[in-house]
Amino acid sequence: MNQTMAVQIVAIIRKLRTEQRLTQQALADEIGSSFSFVGRVERGESNVTLETIIKISNVLKLSF
Repeated sequence: MNQTMAVQIVAIIRKLRTEQRLTQQALADEIGSSFSFVGRVERGESNVTLETIIKISNVLKLSF
């Protein structure tokens, strides 16, 4: 994945999370992770698996 696409994806995750008034902790709880991991993902500091992307998209009620 190129850097631009990664930046766009994490920006979308953060935007949707905040629009839905979810904290990083609440999202982390829903996906079975830590709030620090969610923070690293949103800052583009951590790579995520496809499984994690699917978990996040389910919590944020995204469909593909």
